[in-house]
Amino acid sequence: MRRPRLNRARDYVNLLIFKERDMTSPHTLLKAWNLRARKALGQNFLKEPSLAARIVELAGIGREDVVLEIGAGLGAMTVAAARQARRVVAVEKDRQLVPLLR
Repeated sequence: MRRPRLNRARDYVNLLIFKERDMTSPHTLLKAWNLRARKALGQNFLKEPSLAARIVELAGIGREDVVLEIGAGLGAMTVAAARQARRVVAVEKDRQLVPLLR
């Protein structure tokens, strides 16, 4: 597994700031892991942590639910769902994102 590259102090500070809000910005994550969104896969990533939590809330995910997430991406929905569900199984087609999700 590759470790994130944080070449600049600013990147590190941004990473810490977003972690305090429970979600690292997609731009910071992609840059730190030296990755790019793949248009051929139609990748779009959530930027707002409250949106993932709201989607989970509206989905009615409860403590006894098992969630299957198709296209886990950078894991924003995965983390939000895992806070509510008994278990989350995340599937990601883009192999370059798998180490980041682990």
